[in-house]
Formats: sequence, structure tokens, C-alpha cells
Amino acid sequence: MSRTFTEIEELRQLNLEASALHKQIDAGMPMHPGEVYDLVKRYLDMGEPFKAQRLAEHLPDEEEWR
Repeated sequence: MSRTFTEIEELRQLNLEASALHKQIDAGMPMHPGEVYDLVKRYLDMGEPFKAQRLAEHLPDEEEWR
């Protein structure tokens, strides 16, 4: 799959945000599930289902946070 420069930059920024969120999760710091959900959705929109799944594993059941 070929990406435009803009898409590559968007994915790079998304990866940076996801990395920061993973560090927060690993450190046991509180975070709102909506933050994780937003990144998961953005990964899916960019055609990155495996990265989305990795983050989605940190989501609680929907009833617990909606």
C-alpha cells in the first residue's frame, strides 16, 4: 500500500501519540478510555488494524466507561 507524504506524517504523529499512551499505561498512570478509543479509531481509519488491536487490548468493556 502506497501512502502520500501527508499520510506518512499523520501515521508518524499517531505512532508518537500511541507510544506516549503506552508509556502512560505501562507506568500505571490513569487515563480515560476515550483517549485509547480515539487512537484505535484513527489507526483503523489509516488501515493499521494490528496497531489498533494492540491498543484496543487496554480498553475496558464499553459499559464500564461510556
